[in-house]
Amino acid sequence: MRKALLILMICLLLLSAASCRGEYGKSDPTPTPEPTATPEPTATPEPTPTPDPYSAGLPEGVSELARKYAVKAAKLMLPIIKYVRENPLPLKAECGPFVPRDLRSKLGPEPAALYDDMLTHAEAFEDFTYTGDPRVMEEALPAFLVDHPEIEVYFDMVRAEQNDEEWHSVYFLPMGRYFKPAENRDEVREQAEVFTVVAEHIASLLPQDFSAADKYRCLAAFICENTSYAHVHGELPPYARTAYGAIVNGGSICQGYALGFEALCRAANIDCRRCTNGFDDDNLHYWDEVALDGETYYIDVTWSDHMAQGYKNDPMWFDYFLFIPYGATTHIANDGSTPTGKPIDKSGWK
Repeated sequence: MRKALLILMICLLLLSAASCRGEYGKSDPTPTPEPTATPEPTATPEPTPTPDPYSAGLPEGVSELARKYAVKAAKLMLPIIKYVRENPLPLKAECGPFVPRDLRSKLGPEPAALYDDMLTHAEAFEDFTYTGDPRVMEEALPAFLVDHPEIEVYFDMVRAEQNDEEWHSVYFLPMGRYFKPAENRDEVREQAEVFTVVAEHIASLLPQDFSAADKYRCLAAFICENTSYAHVHGELPPYARTAYGAIVNGGSICQGYALGFEALCRAANIDCRRCTNGFDDDNLHYWDEVALDGETYYIDVTWSDHMAQGYKNDPMWFDYFLFIPYGATTHIANDGSTPTGKPIDKSGWK
């Protein structure tokens, strides 16, 4: 009996152990893997824009018209710079900074006051009328226009038809074919901006490591490449007599050639001043004077442009570049000044 109970207990223990193994001994189920996130597509990098060498350095906010003409000027100027760098002149003399004429300082009290009034109104593109002694205007106006070539390209004073003592301002389009009052003053302002932007852009392209002679050469070559002589057929365009014709419009007489070269030297801050010879419109001629190592020389861009086939490989182009006149009356300045330098040996210049 005792033996039977013992066997029964053993059987029950075995059954209990088997039950436990069935409940707790089974293996854990394999966990379901987390879904793999789809990687974000790699963004294609934006291509780096190629810098435009023609518009590089232009200030922000310039008008599209000014940008257009500045780019056009750079397309002429950069090949000139490349050629000059490959063919530098052996002349290593230095030049000084541009010195404004400051003709205002030479005026008496009345013309100086009128000069200041014109400047205030012309810079604001406002109408202006002067009534008084015509001699005061005749003294103040030329001085004002020489001192401010950036205003000369769009502003003038004209005498009233029926009153010799009354003068009225005229704002004309710098790009216009005829001298007449412009209907849209904002258009005048926009075209005037072109002149300043283009002149400063050309000057900014000049390499600072160039010699003074090569800087003058680059600026003179630009005028020659950009400008044709404005032969008179009827009324001469107003821009032909100003720096605007040589720098922007591309058509000038000698006055525009010389004033254009002077304006570029002013923008580049290198020495230059205009010279004139003649006492009436039929014989008047303009050219420029520059100083190298304290000695003065003439540059006649008009004659370089006419006598040569271009600034490259033509010795005749240099005949009127950094030259000393030999007795010719065409280059005797009205103020009595003469160049102080000695003739330069230009053999081998190209």
